[in-house]
Amino acid sequence: ELSAANIFAIQSEITTSIAEALQATLTDRDQQRLAATPTEDIGALDAYFMGKQLVDIRSEENIRESIRYFDMAIGLDPEFALAYAARSASWSLMPEYAADIDRNMTRQYALESAERALSLNPDLPEGLSALGWVRLTQHYDWQGAEASLRQALEIHATNLDALHWLSHVLSWQGRHEEALAVAYRSVEVDPLSPLMLMNLSYIQMDARQYEESLRTRDRTLQIKSDMHEQMRNMWLTYLRAGRYEDARGALQIWAQGTGRDNDAALQLGMLLAEHKTSGQMVALPAEILDRLELGTENLGQVYAAAGDRENALAILEKAVAERAGSRSVLSMKINPLYDFIRDDPRFQAMLREVNLAP
Repeated sequence: ELSAANIFAIQSEITTSIAEALQATLTDRDQQRLAATPTEDIGALDAYFMGKQLVDIRSEENIRESIRYFDMAIGLDPEFALAYAARSASWSLMPEYAADIDRNMTRQYALESAERALSLNPDLPEGLSALGWVRLTQHYDWQGAEASLRQALEIHATNLDALHWLSHVLSWQGRHEEALAVAYRSVEVDPLSPLMLMNLSYIQMDARQYEESLRTRDRTLQIKSDMHEQMRNMWLTYLRAGRYEDARGALQIWAQGTGRDNDAALQLGMLLAEHKTSGQMVALPAEILDRLELGTENLGQVYAAAGDRENALAILEKAVAERAGSRSVLSMKINPLYDFIRDDPRFQAMLREVNLAP
């Protein structure tokens, strides 16, 4: 009879066999972790795996659906620590994909879920990873976030959640060599994961390795052609590289793939290209930005790409206060789009507030 225990016993046997084939040594902690059964309820386990598949697609609809599955898993087994950790990660991600969601609510649910996971299992790598991301996005606690993520990796050296988030924590601090090593490691662990490849592309973009980033993007799309959020990374990469004409085309592809307004994407691309050609600030109509549902997650970078100092600073100040994990904020130290406002006292004050000041 199929049971959750059977499934994890098989997983443990496979992992042990691979380790033996590679002449690797499993520590006592590794063996204990592999022997553990996170839930006895097969329905809870099924709901958990469904949620994990959905959240990796990285869209608002799929992340919302993943939370419903994690809630289902928790309803079936209220002591299923992995489901709480996964739910925390999904709630932390929501503001990035849902422009109008209540940030206070997402912060609360992400923190409560991470704390509950660790109360059930203090050594759960996924729980430590979720807590690390909460520490970064809600408190701008870079050292605390890194400590949680490295603790997770001490327990499980190939944990993809920890590798993924750690690469960002390092990258946004300007520690690009370390960040790239971690991101490449995550791809080595799972070479066919579109999410890990998408993450590597983003880390390469942060390091200003634009051509490498675009090549990695192509690899991602060969594996999963409908990875539409990779298209967002693509137009951001082009903007950061100063290739505004390429960004215009990528904006339209992204809009089409995510169901956004294609005409608005075309108009935005043309306006940004106009700024690149003239060197003068270009006003971006709010109506166009609203139709594209950009939200604070992307608006800071878009206004900066248009040379609009005041709106870029205003949006960044709002996003800093939201404490919702906006990449426009977390990338402030290393993002070339902000170079023209980097000396502004308001920008410097924000760097201090998010603990990224030199």
